[in-house]
Amino acid sequence: MTVFAGRIDQELDVKGRESIVNTRDLTADEAAERGAQDGAQQTGNGTTDNVTAPVSNVQTATVAGAGFVASMVGKFVTVAGMVNGVNNGTFLCTAQAGTTISYVNAAGVVEANIVATFDVHAPYSLADNVDFSATDRKNIKGTAQHYTDVPTYVRPSAIGTSVPKNLTNLLSADAYARVRDVRGSAMKLRPSIADGDGNCLVADETFTTTNYHFIAGDLDSFVTVVDGTSTGAAGTYRVKTVTDGKTLELDGFAPTGAGTCTWTLEGDLKGVLSARSYADAVDRRGIPIADSGAEDETVYEATYVDVIDPATGVGITEEDGDRIFGRSFGDEKDPNNTATNEGTRLFVQLLTGLNTGAASDSLLEPIAGRSGSAASLTGGNTNVTGLTGMGDSDVGRYLTVWNLAADEADHRKIATIVSPTEVTLEGANFTADASGAIEWQVSRHPGSLDFYYGDRYLWSELSETAGRTTLISGVVSDAGLQAAITDLQNVIGVPPGQDNLDLTNIGADFIWSDLDDTNNTNVEEALNEINEQVGDRQYTGTVLTDGATITTNLQELANAIGASSITRIIERLTADVPKNTTHDMPAGASYTVDGTFNGANMFVHWRKQLRDPGPNTITSNDYEETSGAGGAGGVGQITPYEKILDGDSINYMILQ
Repeated sequence: MTVFAGRIDQELDVKGRESIVNTRDLTADEAAERGAQDGAQQTGNGTTDNVTAPVSNVQTATVAGAGFVASMVGKFVTVAGMVNGVNNGTFLCTAQAGTTISYVNAAGVVEANIVATFDVHAPYSLADNVDFSATDRKNIKGTAQHYTDVPTYVRPSAIGTSVPKNLTNLLSADAYARVRDVRGSAMKLRPSIADGDGNCLVADETFTTTNYHFIAGDLDSFVTVVDGTSTGAAGTYRVKTVTDGKTLELDGFAPTGAGTCTWTLEGDLKGVLSARSYADAVDRRGIPIADSGAEDETVYEATYVDVIDPATGVGITEEDGDRIFGRSFGDEKDPNNTATNEGTRLFVQLLTGLNTGAASDSLLEPIAGRSGSAASLTGGNTNVTGLTGMGDSDVGRYLTVWNLAADEADHRKIATIVSPTEVTLEGANFTADASGAIEWQVSRHPGSLDFYYGDRYLWSELSETAGRTTLISGVVSDAGLQAAITDLQNVIGVPPGQDNLDLTNIGADFIWSDLDDTNNTNVEEALNEINEQVGDRQYTGTVLTDGATITTNLQELANAIGASSITRIIERLTADVPKNTTHDMPAGASYTVDGTFNGANMFVHWRKQLRDPGPNTITSNDYEETSGAGGAGGVGQITPYEKILDGDSINYMILQ
C-alpha cells in the first residue's frame, strides 16, 4: 500500500475515507471496538485440531482446512469456545503458515480436539469510526446507502410541498396528528337488562334465553354470564352474532357443559371493530388506548372518544346535564381476550364528569320505578299500552320493550304521551301483541350513538381530508377550526346556538351598572358605557385624575412609570481608589443622599457584590454616601471603606 505523507491513518487522508463500508456490525464489532474482519471466521473440527502450549509466550493453533491468510499477521484473532478458559480471548497474530496460526497468549495451555472459533480483525482505527458512523446514518434514515437522500412525504394540507421525513420532523406535529374517524355509526345501546333464564350450549359459542330479549342493534354489545349449572361459562363476552331474539353467538364463549345461568346485557360498554392496531411502545401509529400498562393509559385526551347523537349531531348529556364521553380500550375490556378474524377490536366505555382519571362510569340509566312486565302492542302502529306513570317529562326519553311474541324487541325514543298508560314511539311499527306480558323499561339516555375516537398516524399515511370533521348542519371543515370554535365558546361561556350573553357583574362597582338594560349585551351600548364611565371612577393617589379620559389616565400612568426609572452607570477604574478616600463618580452621575443610610436612591456594586452605605462605625457597612453632587462638575461622591483595585468596575444604579 502506498503511504501518503501526513496521513492520520493508513486508510484515511485529507480527502476522507477511500472505501466506506456501511454494513458493519454495530452491536458486535463496534461494541467490542474491533476493526474490519480479515478473512472468514474459522472453526475447529473437534477431532484433529489442537492448540499448543506457548513457546516464548506464543501459542499455535492448527485448524484442518482453515482459510488462514498471510494478511492476518499483525492483526488480532478472537478465540472463543475453548474448554480451558485461558485459551479464549483476543490476541495479537504473529505468524501464519497454511492451516496454522500463531498468536501471543502467554497463559495458554495445550488443548486437543478443539471446536473453537477463530475470528481475525484489524486493529480498531479511525476508518472504522467512519464505517460505523456511515452505518448509523443508513439505519437512521432507513435508506439503502448512507449517502441516499432523506425520504420525503407530502403534507395533506399543502399538496405538492415535500417535507423531509427525518428525526427533527418526527418530533413535530407533522408526524403525529389527531384525526377523527367514525366507526360503527348509529350504534344502538339500551339500559342494562338482566335475567336468570340463560342457557349455555356447547356449540358454536351459542347462548340462548327462554324469553325474547335481543335485537340486531345488540351486535358488538357485551353480555356478562354468571356461572350457573354449567362449567367455564362465567365471563363477559362480545355479541358476535344475533341469530334471533333468543339466540346469540358470544365471542370466545366456551362452556364445558350445557346448563342454565344468570346473565346481564351490559349498557355501558360497546365494542368496535377496526382494521387498525393499537398504539404501543414500539409502534405509535395505532389507536391510543387506556388499557392498564399501555403507553397511553393516562393520556386522557389521546384516548378520548366523543359520543354524539346522530339525530342531532351534538354531544349527549345525562339528565343532570353532565356530558357523556367515552374512552378507548383494547384487550383489557375483553376479559376473555379471545382472538377474532373480524379485525382489531376497539372497546368504548361510556364515562361522565371531567376527562381525567376521576371520571365515573356513565350507564344508560334505567329510571328507578319506571319498568314493568304487563305491556301490550297495538298492531300496525307505534303505540305501547299497559304502561304506568307516563307523563310529559318522558317525551324524548327511551322505552325498551322485550319478551314479544313476534321477536320485535326494540329500543325507541318516546314521541308523544297518549295517556299515563300509553305512549307513541318514533319509527316503530309493531305486530299486535295483546298478551299483556311484554317487559318494558324507561331510560334517560339516547339509544343510538356515534363514536368518534382519537387516532394518530403519520400525515404521509392520511388523505388530505383526514383532518376534517363535521361542524353543524352537515358542514365539513378542518378539525383545527372546530377546536378553535370550541375553545372560543368555552372562553366566553356561550353554548352552541346561543346568540347573546346576560351580564352578571352588574353591581355598583362595575361599569355595567349604568347600562339601560343589564340583560342586553348590545355592543355599542356597552362600549359607550365604558367610554363614559372610566373617568367616573373614584381614584385615589397622585397619578390618576377623576373625570379624565382613558387616554389621559394612561398617559399619566406612563409618565409616572417613566419618572421612576433607574439609570445604570459603570465606572471601569484605571487607578486604585484608596480606602476612606472621597471618590468622584463619572461625569453626569448624581444622586440624592439617603439620610436613613438605606441607599434608597442609588445601589452601588463592586467586585460583583451589592454594597451597603452607612457610617464607618458599623463594621458591616462598605461605603459612605458622601455627596449627591459635590464632586468636580457637580457629580456625586462616595467614600469606600476598603481599597478598590485598578481594573475593577463600580456599578452605580441611580433612581431617576
